[in-house]
Amino acid sequence: MFKALREHVIAPMKKGVAEARQEITKEKEKQQGLAEKEKEKTRLQQTENRRRIMAIPYSEKFAVSIAAPFRATYLSPWPPFGPDKPNEDIVVWPVCLYSFGEPYSVPDEKRAVLKDCLARDLNITDEESALTAIAPYLCAGDISKRLPYNGDKVPHSLNSLLVPLEKATGEGAGGKVAYAAAKLHTQRALLSCMMAYAVTGSADCNYLNKRLALELLDDISAYVKANYSEWKVYGDEFLAGEKMAKLNNALGRSFLRKFVGYLNTMHGSPWLNIDWAPASETAVH
Repeated sequence: MFKALREHVIAPMKKGVAEARQEITKEKEKQQGLAEKEKEKTRLQQTENRRRIMAIPYSEKFAVSIAAPFRATYLSPWPPFGPDKPNEDIVVWPVCLYSFGEPYSVPDEKRAVLKDCLARDLNITDEESALTAIAPYLCAGDISKRLPYNGDKVPHSLNSLLVPLEKATGEGAGGKVAYAAAKLHTQRALLSCMMAYAVTGSADCNYLNKRLALELLDDISAYVKANYSEWKVYGDEFLAGEKMAKLNNALGRSFLRKFVGYLNTMHGSPWLNIDWAPASETAVH
């Protein structure tokens, strides 16, 4: 009886278990092979991305980096709920944070998102609306006079935040002056980021000619360099300014904080790879 049990029950069970284990091992090996192929594909893509980034002029890379908080949130491949620490294995180089106005600058699936965001945030839907939206901000912040602006419309509450410093400095109240100066500084970072985002995004969506966009961005870059000396400070001031202007709700603000954190830590971030240097000097390490 026991012999029959071993031959007809136990032995087949052992054989079946062994075969099942072999199948599981084969499937694991197959999945590992696919994962390695995908990993290598990603590595090659990121190598190509870095090659493209290295060829982009410093002035363009710096200007796009000014818009990085918004562009990273809307366009980058970094996950909104990813790890806070950089991935040491594969460095992700988001081309959209270094370049604009080219076919490879923004992934096709993200371009529709960008169009929706520009329409929602700044009422930009074409060339005319882009110029109409951008000119008042540039004039209000005394950033650029390249676009005609008749001054009839106040573009946003930001305009009222940019003016009070001159009045406050004449009142002789030190604390009030210091507060006004701090408030104005945060609004400069926010305004710079918004305008760089509007200009680069409009060019990505074919609303603005890239040549004109680069001229406007040169003025924005000069404005930023005149007021800040490093990306970390600029990012902190941007977050403070956004919170003060109340552009987003709590959830939107948390997203911006997350992506500014990425910009300060991710190895492929422009804020870690573009020197705060004169436009005549080179950049990405």
